[in-house]
Amino acid sequence: MIPTSNDQAIYPSLKNKLAFVTGGATGIGAVIVKQLCYQGAKVTFVDIDKVNASKVANHLTELGLEVQYIECDVTKISELQNIIADSAKKHGQIDILVNNAANDERHRIDTVNEDYWDHSIAINLKPYFLRHKLSTHL
Repeated sequence: MIPTSNDQAIYPSLKNKLAFVTGGATGIGAVIVKQLCYQGAKVTFVDIDKVNASKVANHLTELGLEVQYIECDVTKISELQNIIADSAKKHGQIDILVNNAANDERHRIDTVNEDYWDHSIAINLKPYFLRHKLSTHL
């Protein structure tokens, strides 16, 4: 049974839309994946966190909803491009892209070193900045 409440909005325009979400295993990303599925969208999501992503996918599948999880490190742009292309080839044109993947670990500024900075940019900005390379299937 799909969780609903009287105050939950229903968006009929999302029904049967193809959605692709990055970072869908935990937090806001998991909620986005679930809510898109609850609205009737067909969702593919990627995340590096296989354990939590599998829990989300299994839960939604048990509810009879259309969801697919693919393990992916979004800092590897060519890997992400290939997954998006394969998803579009398999399911059709992607209607909704949610670039959610991020790492918002809290820290003190004096603990930031060059490796930490590079890793943060690779996760938090690189996939968004290079979005134009991903949009051929949208």
